[in-house]
Amino acid sequence: MSRELYVILAVFGGINLIAAVFLLFHKLKKDKEIEKISHYGDYAETQVSNYLKKNFPDGVCLNNIYLKTNNGLTQLDHILICKYGLFAIETKSHNGFIDIGQRQWTQKYNDKIVKFHNPVHQNEIHKKALRNIIATDRSFRDLNVNGFVVFTSKNVRFSEQVREVVSLNQLASFVKSSKAYRQDTMRKYSRDTRDPMRGMMTRSSIQRLERLILKNSEKSKLKHKRHSSKIRNFRKY
Repeated sequence: MSRELYVILAVFGGINLIAAVFLLFHKLKKDKEIEKISHYGDYAETQVSNYLKKNFPDGVCLNNIYLKTNNGLTQLDHILICKYGLFAIETKSHNGFIDIGQRQWTQKYNDKIVKFHNPVHQNEIHKKALRNIIATDRSFRDLNVNGFVVFTSKNVRFSEQVREVVSLNQLASFVKSSKAYRQDTMRKYSRDTRDPMRGMMTRSSIQRLERLILKNSEKSKLKHKRHSSKIRNFRKY
């Protein structure tokens, strides 16, 4: 083999080595950023869970529940069952400026741009899954399924206001202003319109609803899959 061929092979091998190192470095950097996103998501969910337990001690808070849909399983970050009703709560840890889109929202923070699914639409899927469950019990057929998307960061702004999007410190007041039952059926729960418990869920109803939901839920997935949708939609420009 000629000396020139050795030189060519050596140069080619060096280029491949540099390219491999660059790709490995890029992958490790991206994996670290994805891990950071997942960590922030876990922390945000813990914040919301603790907040719900503190503000609604007589209620039930179910976390990371998987329910069936026509397209497979969907994960609900939190399900709150309390005297004010049934709530599907989606938690987001994004901060910075959020540009609201029809299908996707975009987070802009420092030099990062992160696109993620419209969480309000995502929560509609969760609410529908809950409706399908409570429809199997006639005693809950008049029960409303409410929902909120909670952003835990204090440093977040939106391009426009969205009705179901709230900050963590607003969540309790929004829950308490909700109606557990449809307005046209509330009268049957109390004839006295001055009754403060009129239209609210009883303790026994809360417990029965909890059992019904857990009976129809799937076992929790592995922890590393909990934020798969966030990871799939992670992009950095």
